[in-house]
Amino acid sequence: EHATLGAAPGSSAIPIRVDLVETLGSEALLHSAVGDTPFVIKAETGGRIGQFDGLNEIHVAPEHVKVFDAETGRVLGRAGRP
Repeated sequence: EHATLGAAPGSSAIPIRVDLVETLGSEALLHSAVGDTPFVIKAETGGRIGQFDGLNEIHVAPEHVKVFDAETGRVLGRAGRP
């Protein structure tokens, strides 16, 4: 929910592959993948479906990134945070 389609100050680009854009009126579901891991992005269309043409990355501010331990499922903390 904290990802944007355009770059924002301090954000990092994450390369994605969009396989299908499912339009739902004012929203669209972008069936995507990072590497081999599929996921779905819900995005507002603002009446402009063409904005998703050629989309190959999303942007996330570092403070919204969470990294999970693969074995325990627990969120790994950053320096100065639990």
